[in-house]
Amino acid sequence: MIVVGHMGVAARRYNENMCPLHTQPPPATIRKASEVARQAGSPLAALITHARAFAALDAAVRRDLADETRDHCRVACVRDRSLVLSAPDAAWATRARLAGPAWLAAARRHWPAPLERCAVHLIPALDTQHKVAELQRPSAEARRLLARSAELQPDPELAAILARLAAL
Repeated sequence: MIVVGHMGVAARRYNENMCPLHTQPPPATIRKASEVARQAGSPLAALITHARAFAALDAAVRRDLADETRDHCRVACVRDRSLVLSAPDAAWATRARLAGPAWLAAARRHWPAPLERCAVHLIPALDTQHKVAELQRPSAEARRLLARSAELQPDPELAAILARLAAL
């Protein structure tokens, strides 16, 4: 669950321990992100609307293009009358810059505001970024607490997960 708002001491304790011994309900200041997004004038709602518009533009532009850059580059956003593309590496960024006029022409057909230029940002794909370090085995105390939490957990699925973590 994603929550937005100030997290009080009781909520922190509830989230950190996730133990039936600390089952006080979260304070009223904590709200689900979906609730915040539904509010009129919410910045989160505006952000979601923009993200959906950029995703729709990306899908439409990629359908229109025959260029191979469509399989590797994406529409990141539209900013200051500029179509901003993202590329996973320098080679694809160069190709996207060369194909920029085609991307811009396709985007103009689908975007309601005028677009004057195309920019390319290098945003490495997740699989090309640094490898995540090996996870360390939980300490003996952490494994003991995980096992105790698994015993006390009423949800069988979560209890199984906690038990597997305790067994590491």
